[in-house]
Amino acid sequence: MDNYKYKNLNTAFVDTSTFAKQMVTRQNEIFAITPVFKSGIDPTKLTYEWRLTKVEYAPDPFTGKYLDTVLSTAQNLSVNIPFSPGPYILRLHVFDPANGNVAQIINTPLTVSSYALSGLMLLHGDANSCDVSTLVNSKVNTLLPESVDSIQRNIFSIVNGKKIEGTARSIAFKNHGANGADSKVYVFTHPNGGYRTDFGALNITDSYNTLFSVTPPANVQGYGSIGATEFLINDGGVYTQGQSNPVGFKPFGVKNFLGNSVNPSTYVATPYFAIDFDKVSANNAANAGVFYDQNARRFLAARNDNTISLFSGVAPVGGFSLSAAGKWMVYGEQGYSPSLLSPYFSRYWYCVMSDVNFTNPISAKVGTRKVYIVDLGRLPDPNFPSDMTRSLILTSNLRGIAVKDISLAQDIDDAQYFAFGNKGNIMYYATDKKVYMSNDYQTANLYYDINTNYPGNEITCMQVFKVNGHLNDGQLLYVALFDGTNSTLLQIPINGINGTIIGDVKSYTGISGKISAMNYKPF
Repeated sequence: MDNYKYKNLNTAFVDTSTFAKQMVTRQNEIFAITPVFKSGIDPTKLTYEWRLTKVEYAPDPFTGKYLDTVLSTAQNLSVNIPFSPGPYILRLHVFDPANGNVAQIINTPLTVSSYALSGLMLLHGDANSCDVSTLVNSKVNTLLPESVDSIQRNIFSIVNGKKIEGTARSIAFKNHGANGADSKVYVFTHPNGGYRTDFGALNITDSYNTLFSVTPPANVQGYGSIGATEFLINDGGVYTQGQSNPVGFKPFGVKNFLGNSVNPSTYVATPYFAIDFDKVSANNAANAGVFYDQNARRFLAARNDNTISLFSGVAPVGGFSLSAAGKWMVYGEQGYSPSLLSPYFSRYWYCVMSDVNFTNPISAKVGTRKVYIVDLGRLPDPNFPSDMTRSLILTSNLRGIAVKDISLAQDIDDAQYFAFGNKGNIMYYATDKKVYMSNDYQTANLYYDINTNYPGNEITCMQVFKVNGHLNDGQLLYVALFDGTNSTLLQIPINGINGTIIGDVKSYTGISGKISAMNYKPF
């Protein structure tokens, strides 16, 4: 042992107190760190290795490889972070070559957020093109501090080098893949169709033509998804597709169809549909959604096998027959559903309907607007009243539970935009200048007059923020205004039970063009 000499080797080169306990960077942006060294340390005598590994040591869902990569061997880190959004560990290895490469290792949690931040996506533009911007604040993204409160503007055109061709129709987020790794954003326009993009930066991944096995004319009127099921309405036709593979998307196949024995055997779907319904029962789970046929003025159910089922049976007392509603659908949205004793639950669909004016062209009749309420939840089967394992079939006319006459409410015939709450009986409707609120679907009061603070503007879009499990679910109302050149977005904090305004209205101005659609992006 006398042949060896020992000394205390220093492995504390970098002052770790200067490192943040948690770091955040944005995908595809430059991430830079300049280490601070302890007194007496010469950083030029040391070597460096900056590594990045996933928090969960799992393979990438696309490549199948594990992420453990060297970002840089420079003293100061300054690199682009192209990796998928998620949690990582940033590891700085500092080596001392003069002393056998003894090392200091500093591990720091690093969150890579998407370039297109989580928030409320806005689809806005003119008759020829549109873009996507996102409202980013602590109301819609509760992980952010209150100091973060702005619009991330024109994300699509910045990333893709061009705007989206066509007039804005709708925008939607599709959660897909393991932990959302293959999630997408859909932007639909007319007459060009639109795109499917990645969720992180809104890079184009698919054009409209590749969304279908046989591409129909581009006239997308509505899109939604729940679980693995996608539901799309294009040019009055319904398309459904299950996405069970966690990587990649199956194209929409043939349009859902009625049997030849059904009269009429054709249909024209309105842009409104309901996809949150009782899927506990195996028979009901075979359906993808319920929609309204404006041609024969009846409700229909689209099934996962691309067929369409008819509603049948007797209507409930005080309700209506879904198979023969006979009305003109103005608007439809799922909203507040009263609780039922387990194992049953309600799933209300609120449909604004009018009588039909049969002049040419056929249209909604003035002075006849009503709210038709459909319950698509898990309800008792009256044929087996004591058997709680059985549920009412989805296509039963018993689901048409109520009709509320709102025809005498102020300006209801001029209403162009509607929104329903999900915490209580709340219905908002808007003309081009005023927003009204109803708590009983029969009477209404003036809620917000934009002429007061925004003269010269018109309302173009309205939505209650409804995100299951979110802290502000049902607690925010968004109203988009347009002055002929730019848009203003109003964020109105509301009491989710009764709909009243409970705080200051925040405005976000200078958004180019007209906001035609909005939707939430969770990550």
